[in-house]
Amino acid sequence: MDPVIKIFPSFSIPEKGTPVPNKPPQVLRDQKKDSDLGATIDQVSSQIQETLGKIDFRLDFSVDPDTQTVVAKVVNAQTGKVIREIPPPELLALAKSMKELEGIFFDEKI
Repeated sequence: MDPVIKIFPSFSIPEKGTPVPNKPPQVLRDQKKDSDLGATIDQVSSQIQETLGKIDFRLDFSVDPDTQTVVAKVVNAQTGKVIREIPPPELLALAKSMKELEGIFFDEKI
């Protein structure tokens, strides 16, 4: 049995020649309002929680206010302890400090 099918039993690969559904146009993060981004993250988070409801961990999503980066945390559902944070806090701190130095290196943002 295909390993993908073992993990995701409802997953199916379309046959060759099957038309691909149109995808909505991609919206740049800078053009999207913060409230829309937060609402989208909440919606995706609840869908993932519903899918992973039988497993002993949960995924929490948030937006880092300094870098506007989406942060995913894998949390033990019973203890509430954070197992892993993606991206790691150290990387977020590095991104924040680089953003602060951005004006020194560049005059304009394209």
